[in-house]
This record gives sequence, C-alpha cells and structure tokens, in this order.
Amino acid sequence: MLTIEFVLLATVSLALGSPAASGKRSITIPLQRRSAPPSSVNITELYSRVNSLVAKYEAGIAAHNLNTGSAHQLQRRSSTAEELKVEGGGTLWEGLITVGSPTQTFAVNFDTGRADLILPGPDCTTECRGRTKYDPEGSSSSVDAGNFVFYDQEGAVRGEVYRDEISLAGLSVRNQTFGAALTYTSAFALSVAPADGVLGLAFGSASMFETTPLVQALFARNELAAPVFAFKLTAAGPELSLGGVDSALYTGGFTYAPVTAEPFWNIALDGVSVDGAVVLGSAQSMIDTGTPLIVAPSAQARQLYAAVPGSGSVRGPGGSEVYTFPCGAGTTLSLIFSGRAFEVPASMFELGPADGEQSGDCVGAVVGSDQVSFWVVGDTFLQTVYTSFDMAKRRVGFASLK
Repeated sequence: MLTIEFVLLATVSLALGSPAASGKRSITIPLQRRSAPPSSVNITELYSRVNSLVAKYEAGIAAHNLNTGSAHQLQRRSSTAEELKVEGGGTLWEGLITVGSPTQTFAVNFDTGRADLILPGPDCTTECRGRTKYDPEGSSSSVDAGNFVFYDQEGAVRGEVYRDEISLAGLSVRNQTFGAALTYTSAFALSVAPADGVLGLAFGSASMFETTPLVQALFARNELAAPVFAFKLTAAGPELSLGGVDSALYTGGFTYAPVTAEPFWNIALDGVSVDGAVVLGSAQSMIDTGTPLIVAPSAQARQLYAAVPGSGSVRGPGGSEVYTFPCGAGTTLSLIFSGRAFEVPASMFELGPADGEQSGDCVGAVVGSDQVSFWVVGDTFLQTVYTSFDMAKRRVGFASLK
C-alpha cells in the first residue's frame, strides 16, 4: 500500500554495464525501498507536498521563461508575478555522485521534474544536520560562480553557485555548475527529503543556473550508448539505467508519447478511466519521478471521483483537495497514453486511511489542486510500468513490467 510517506532509496553501489562495441556504455544504478510504508496517510504532509510540487514547477517555468525569452504554454494564466520558487520535499529516488578533487560523495534524489543539482553548502547549519556538505575548500577544482536564492512554500533557500568536477557511476563532467545551499527550509527536512541533495533530469531550459543539466552533459560527451535513461520503480529489483533501456525488465514493446512542451517531460494524456470506463478526456501531463503523487486540476479530480462510489473530499490549504472512498472497494484507475490504457491497480490507487481515521474510508492517490493546469504523474503510476525518457527524440515510453 503506497502512502505519502513512501520513500525509496538507492543502494550505495553503482553497477556499470558492459561497454558497447563503440566504447559507449550503458550504466545501471540499482535502487531499493528505504523502509516499509506506514499503514496510514499523513494528510497535513500530503497538502505540504502538493504545495511544494506546485512551487517546483513554478520555479522551472520561471527559469524557462527567463532562459528562452518566451512564456511557457502551461503557465497558469491567472497567476500574478511571483518570486522564483523551488520545491523542497517529495523526491523519492536516490543514488550516489561524487564532486571535486579529491572526490566528495553525496546521495542525491533523481527528479525528472527539475533540471539543477543542489547540494548542502559548507555553511548550512541546523537544516543540514545529518547530511554531507559540499566543501569547496577541500576541492582543488572548485570555482565560486556567485550567489543564488530560491523560494519554496516555507521561505528562502540561499547559497552559492559553484563549478566543479562531478561524476555519476564513473563518468565525469568537469566545470559542471550546481548550487550549494546556505539554508534549507523545513520542506527539505530529513523526514521529507532524506537525501543530501537533488539531481534534476528535466531539460536545460528549466535550469536556474542557465547550465546544461548533468545527465545531458554526460550524453553530450558521447560516452553513453544512447541519450536515454529509464526507470523501474518497483519494490522488487528497482533500478535507473543511463544510456539505454534494460530489456530484461520489460515485456512487449514501448508505447511512446512525444514531449509536447519543454522544459519538463510533458506529454499528452489521452484520457482517464475508472474500473474500465472512461471518465475524462484529453489533458496535458508531466511525468515526474520526484513525487509519489498523481496531482490533477481540481475540476478534473472532482470529475474522476464522481465515478468512484462513496467518495468524498476534504479541502486543504493552497487549493488542494484530498479525496476518500471506502477502503477495500477494489477501484482501479487507468491512464491512457497514445491510445493505450495503463492500469493503476486498486492496491496502488488506495493509499490507506488518514492518520487517526476510523470511518473505514481510505485516501485516493489522485489529489486535486487549483494551482495546476496539467496532471502531474508521479510514482503511484510509475511503479506500474517501465519508463523510458528519450532526450534525443524528445519522447517518453511506457512498457509492461516483467
């Protein structure tokens, strides 16, 4: 049973795949579940995660607008001028990178909903306890490139911008730009985001630092077999592959959907069904490994749950709306991409009862929000498929898991 406190972490080892004939490589990073999910849902934390998720996308869209000089097509038309924001919590998948000369090792979350690498800086105090801090004085290749400030729902995240050598699974990029935080807000609390930092996998126009994201930079070095990365996000044998897909993890072919709006992995959602009956038509969606949730525009969430017998809703802060329905109802959800329906089984759609709730109702995995005009498709769905992200052909592919 998936809950809002469900967190998956990578093992400390990174496995290198066999080199291809050309010398290019595919790299496999094994992942594992950090702990068993709790049996109930913390509604307050769920609201906080939704609001932080919205802030993350506002930050990326704002950076895209600045970097490209044009407004993103999914920017909320009703929004007024806001300070740049970055989402703190909610990222789920973690692996190891090294930074500097000699190397310093960090655990980072892999997040397709952002572009930048952010680590704790040397002067980060209380908020960074329990995390490894970047030490520029300890790296002979470190270059200070200025200051930055982001905002999340809890306040400012400030720090320094650096350039240094960064390595992932044995492949290195010199003079890679990243942020080292001086302050973390409560959205970066260890209980919410236990990694040292976050590594973005979105496109470069979402970068706050106007830099090429690390994985794209690795692809640009022409050392990987293909400009593709892929996730298997399941309890049994989860992994991240760089440089291609792992054919041992899926069956049949991929169903691909083209990216419709960078800088995120934004693809068309053809429809949504409940128990096999289509209840919603086409919409836009963001495929996001950085959240455990599925978030929908409020009106569409209400329409979806109108088809779920016995459902009710609880309105929260920031325009978020959580829905409940009878536990054990067996209701299934399907998302339709490129004409193919992918089912989220009842065990995943039903997150569990709210903390302290004795009514027999459980929280649904789709949360409504007034602050989004698109669906955010997170790990509740991604755990049911093998997902390929193709950076050259600008497409996302889904295949059935073995």
